[in-house]
Amino acid sequence: MRKLLTLLTLALALSAPALAQTNDPGITANGVIGEVVAVDQNAKQLFVKTDAGSVVIVAVADNSRIMRNPPGEQRVDKATPMTLAEMAAGDRVFARGTLSEDRKSVTGRILIVNTKADIAAKNEKERAEWQARGVVGTVSAVNVETKEITWTPRRTRSPSRLRTRSRSRSSSAPTQCSSRCRPRWG
Repeated sequence: MRKLLTLLTLALALSAPALAQTNDPGITANGVIGEVVAVDQNAKQLFVKTDAGSVVIVAVADNSRIMRNPPGEQRVDKATPMTLAEMAAGDRVFARGTLSEDRKSVTGRILIVNTKADIAAKNEKERAEWQARGVVGTVSAVNVETKEITWTPRRTRSPSRLRTRSRSRSSSAPTQCSSRCRPRWG
């Protein structure tokens, strides 16, 4: 009985990575999406780690198309051609192609790439926009009738009032706030 239990435990432990690979949302029947962890130019392969942690080998054929697309773009009409030599660890890639039965490799027909540098530039631009237009502080009171919010900005520490427009929307409300202090927009 003890041997059987040990064998079952061992079988489950060995099959866990395979089960994780089959349930990984970054691996689909059409390909894989994730971060490039290594590029082997001699073997024409990429090693892609999905957000769930699975590593998939992407084989790049001579007729594979590699396209550099700006981060955030949903379509590839702004994509420009690039080479395997230009790819590096840290880039994000969607490798569309034929997935192997074991779900551990893909023969990439089209690779859509967001370079690490492009992603960093986009993140920096968004951070600068938040600093220029965003506010951070603590809401102390909400007056629904006058549509005013009394809040204390983090920088000045003196209470301020903010009058909202009828169609204003908050990007987030405190999750621990009671329903009587939660802002109701428009």
